[in-house]
Amino acid sequence: MPPTSVVNDHIVIEYSQFQLQDSAGFHQAGALDVDATSPWRMVAGHGGARFHSDSNDRDVPVRLEAWDVEPDKPDTSWRTVAQGVIEPDSAEIGLRQVTGEPTEQQLTLVKTGPHHIRASLRTTVDTNNEEEYETDIQEEWLIQLWPVD
Repeated sequence: MPPTSVVNDHIVIEYSQFQLQDSAGFHQAGALDVDATSPWRMVAGHGGARFHSDSNDRDVPVRLEAWDVEPDKPDTSWRTVAQGVIEPDSAEIGLRQVTGEPTEQQLTLVKTGPHHIRASLRTTVDTNNEEEYETDIQEEWLIQLWPVD
């Protein structure tokens, strides 16, 4: 079964972060609390989600997928890095920079209300290489959403 909606987009990473924000904007994903004292990849809640990237100050591809049921896990080229539940205030959701505007493309969810979210990542980051800079890293994200039943 294919996804009900797909958006292939990209986002400029700022402060090693980007956001997934619903179009209603009643609750801002950027306001979601993050425990900066521990490593994190995603926090999810009212309005959307915040993501922590290995990159900074560069454009990164992101694929958004809406499903009506939980999809199979992505193939082994992807590493699932976070799962949670978002509570969007609308059925339209899209990417947003930390300090910038949302991207033009919007993903249409199956319905309004809480959705499971799974974030997967493909990256060239080498955790054993302390000399690697954020701009040397190649990464892409896959974000899958499906309704909470």
